Amino acid sequence: MSAISQRDQALSILDSNLAQLTKLYKECYLSMGRGALLVYASDVIERGLPNGHDYRTKEEILDVFDAPASHAQL
Repeated sequence: MSAISQRDQALSILDSNLAQLTKLYKECYLSMGRGALLVYASDVIERGLPNGHDYRTKEEILDVFDAPASHAQL
């Protein structure tokens, strides 16, 4: 499956569950502070909607994108 078709399939799954995603994000935001849901298309396709374990704090998200080790893995 191409990356584009994976993306489209994952977005379709997420799009049809926006209310549930919004509720999950709000709950995680209130309990853990600023952050983001970090999921990969393949995870959404294989296991469905994200859960609280997919929420990363602001510091964790910045580390994913800004850490030298993360850049080396890309």
